[in-house]
Formats: sequence, structure tokens, C-alpha cells
Amino acid sequence: MSRTAVMRLALALALVLSPTTALGQDAEASPEGVEWHLTSYAADAAVKTVPWFVDATLVLEDGTAAGNAGCNRFDATYVLEGTTLTFEPTVAMTRRACPDPQGAVEDGYIANLPAVSHWTIED
Repeated sequence: MSRTAVMRLALALALVLSPTTALGQDAEASPEGVEWHLTSYAADAAVKTVPWFVDATLVLEDGTAAGNAGCNRFDATYVLEGTTLTFEPTVAMTRRACPDPQGAVEDGYIANLPAVSHWTIED
């Protein structure tokens, strides 16, 4: 399977993220060690697209998930076993006031993290 910058990480169909850099074709499939950018998320029974100017990110490394939720920075813990990926329900965040659309993206992103149950990489 070819892995390029248009590759997406689908997390339980609740969040869709894209990497900032291309992954080599011979790289072992793993969501860890890559900065992922949120491109869409589930909210109000619909899939919402993240506006181009909102940068919501995720980096998974050694059981710690960190990133920008659209406005505030966050940290959480996760467990990765094969294609199973779960996040602990407690997420630590900075507390800046966030106008929309950043606030709406952040709310949807953080609300969906506990619902993640697995990951897949799709071209």
C-alpha cells in the first residue's frame, strides 16, 4: 500500500486525520510518531469538515497523546494494541476562550476521543 501525504488515519469513524509528512512505503503501519492533522469529525449526527485555517493536531508517542484541539493544547493517555486504540476519558487542556469555528472544532474533537476504539490507515 502506498502511503503519501494524502493518507488518512480513521479513528473509529469519529475522527479523520492526515499526516504532515509522507510515510515511507516500507514503514511499519503505526499511527505513532507522526503529527496528524484533523480534517473532519462527527458532530450533530453529521460529518463536519475542519476549516483550512483551524489546525487541530494529534501526536501519539509512548502512551501519551498530545496536540492542539483547534484552539487549546491537550494531553491524554492512550493504549495501542494492534489496530485497537483507546483514549483515557480524562483529557488535560489549557483553558483559552475559543471563538467559533475553532471552539466548535475543539468541542467535536475532544468529545470524540473517548469514542475511538480502533485505527486504520486509508489512501
